[in-house]
Amino acid sequence: MYKLEMKSINKKYRNNIVLNKMNISVTSGERLSILGPSGCGKSTMLGIMAGIVDDFEGDIFLDGINISNLPSNKRNIVIVSQENLLFPHMNVYDNIGFGLKVRKKEKSFVEKKVKVLLEEIGLKGYENKKVNKLSGGEKQRVALARALAVEPEILLLDEAYSSLDTHLREKMRDLTIKLQKKHSITTILVTHDKQEALLFSNRVGVMLDGEIKQIDTPQNIYEKPNNVDIAKFMLDDNFIDIKDRVLFIKPEQVEILEKNRKNDEKKSEVLDRVLESEKIKKQENIDINQYGNTDKNKYRNIEYIEGIMESSNYSGVSIKHIIKVKRKDLSRLLYKDINNAFSDIVIDNPEDSNKDEYLLDEFIRLKVEDFSKKIYENGSKIVLKIKDFIVY
Repeated sequence: MYKLEMKSINKKYRNNIVLNKMNISVTSGERLSILGPSGCGKSTMLGIMAGIVDDFEGDIFLDGINISNLPSNKRNIVIVSQENLLFPHMNVYDNIGFGLKVRKKEKSFVEKKVKVLLEEIGLKGYENKKVNKLSGGEKQRVALARALAVEPEILLLDEAYSSLDTHLREKMRDLTIKLQKKHSITTILVTHDKQEALLFSNRVGVMLDGEIKQIDTPQNIYEKPNNVDIAKFMLDDNFIDIKDRVLFIKPEQVEILEKNRKNDEKKSEVLDRVLESEKIKKQENIDINQYGNTDKNKYRNIEYIEGIMESSNYSGVSIKHIIKVKRKDLSRLLYKDINNAFSDIVIDNPEDSNKDEYLLDEFIRLKVEDFSKKIYENGSKIVLKIKDFIVY
């Protein structure tokens, strides 16, 4: 039996469909992230779970009991939002203990509970501080402690840490995971941040246009998207539409091999030199393998194409490059192997015509993440080794 289930949930605001026959099942003690762009219905979904959004179709089950019509104060499901919604006229102690006092718990019980939680969130000695004297990170820790104080069945995090800077977000994420494991609380995070969702969760659900399109492990969500819409969302702009197919290239699957080609050196010469150094025979296809069960949509190959460095940005652990490559070269990359791999897919040879719609846009910009931390001047001519790509 699942801890929480939502079955065939529909929600409209006037004529706008926000949730469309949405189904979701969460196991006890799980950390689940719902990942999606702004406006896809994530927060509305959490509001329905918590009982603060009504007038919807479908059913919600908690431990097998239908709670669709149960008021929010009877569900023991709590939300922590990015606004934190602390009471400004109360000190830290009273904020954390508020839910317990509403439940008419003994004073000694409240004192013991608040004391333990203050130690767990690293704010021991803050009992009498006013919340308006706290930093943003401290306020979010108090909000988390207030939620945990009532020992909820489900903890909902609605973009809870999106207003914090990167360092504080990482600390809050690590703290939340630590406390979630300690208290064994089923936790659901909604976020538009891909990295946050992947790092936080046991499973990730990708939500687009009011529907959960795929729920899977973080690795499978990134490595094996179910369809082209999920792949476009996860891989940002690293794709090219070619006829009725879409080719995706992951930033980490592109290696920069060559730079600063001499002005009098022909394209074929620099490619020959790179291929020779890589011990790869020209025109050789390498390791074309279909795998997985994703509708024949992925295979491996190694290919080399030229590009021009447009920008390089240092991010600490890596250099993030934007590289301009010819659209024709990417279409050749697809054409070269896809007909060999799958007989049911036919791509016209891009050499046959320059008028096809998929060749009208001459260049495409690829995002490349380089962990060797080499800096390239803008305008540098380079060779890219594309180690892996996905085709839908």
